[in-house]
Amino acid sequence: EGKEYAPGTAPKELTAGTTLSLGSLTVGAGGLSLAAGGNISQTAAATVSGTTSATMNGSGDIDLGSFANDFTGKVSFNKGTGTVQNVSLWNTHSAASISLPANVNDLTLKLTNSGIALPATSVGGKLDVNALGAISQSGALLVSGTSKLDANSNAVTLKTAGNDFAGAVTIANASTVDLADSSATTGKLTLGSISATGDVTLENSEGELSLGATTLGGNLKVTTSKGDITQSAAVNVASGTTLLNAGSHAITLAETANRFAGGVAIPAAGAVTVTDSGALVFNGVSAGTLTATSGGNISQTDAINVTGDTALNISTGTANIQLASFANNFGGNDRSVEHFRIA
Repeated sequence: EGKEYAPGTAPKELTAGTTLSLGSLTVGAGGLSLAAGGNISQTAAATVSGTTSATMNGSGDIDLGSFANDFTGKVSFNKGTGTVQNVSLWNTHSAASISLPANVNDLTLKLTNSGIALPATSVGGKLDVNALGAISQSGALLVSGTSKLDANSNAVTLKTAGNDFAGAVTIANASTVDLADSSATTGKLTLGSISATGDVTLENSEGELSLGATTLGGNLKVTTSKGDITQSAAVNVASGTTLLNAGSHAITLAETANRFAGGVAIPAAGAVTVTDSGALVFNGVSAGTLTATSGGNISQTDAINVTGDTALNISTGTANIQLASFANNFGGNDRSVEHFRIA
């Protein structure tokens, strides 16, 4: 326990009936096998040229995340005859890969020179991934707690069938984001903050999707099949287009600081409420009702079809409402406008 080995002298198998604490390790191409009846931890970094296996034969954490380790091969976290609680890993190698048991509590991964493909697992607590490369998956993820993903200017792609993100999902420093939740167990998909330089695609096929503070440089696409599209903080689409599809369900994006610079398309929705702090351009709408508030002109690039009531509002000053270029259909008994100049 806690013993340090000179480079190249560490045994390839370390087993403890209770806890196992690793000192400084350097292991060659044969790899490293760890097994313990309690927590597996370390007091210094490890360098392993082959694969690494950590097996829990009791109930405890596997903590390989406190030091800048260099694991060349796959790192396997195994259930053994016990129960794996929290799992953490810090790997500085340029081609990191892992395998996980079916269930863990918290999962914390820090990959300082590579991306990561997350294998199928159920995370009973929090998921926290920080990678210097793309974050993707090879199997479905079920996360009961919050998910925090930082790709350091790379893509985040988590759209495998069966994903279930029960807690809020926060994504930082992504190039692009493609995220899908398709589990009926939780239903609602809640987004914390999202920041991306490119496109963001979000889908929940089993319930409501709630946007948090979202900033992106590309196009935004949000789709739900069985629930509303809502928000808890402002959405800023700096230059790209926005497509919102809620089927027969409501879309409520009424934050006053919203900005949809490239226009908004709504191919299908029930009641729609949308607010833009600047000029609002509709790139086609098909909805049950429509309430639109704009900080500038309201215009269109395609037809608007609203079966129920329509309300168009200019929030500041005087601007133009320009909805005469396409064969629009405004049904309902209430078609109102406020603070505008017809153009």
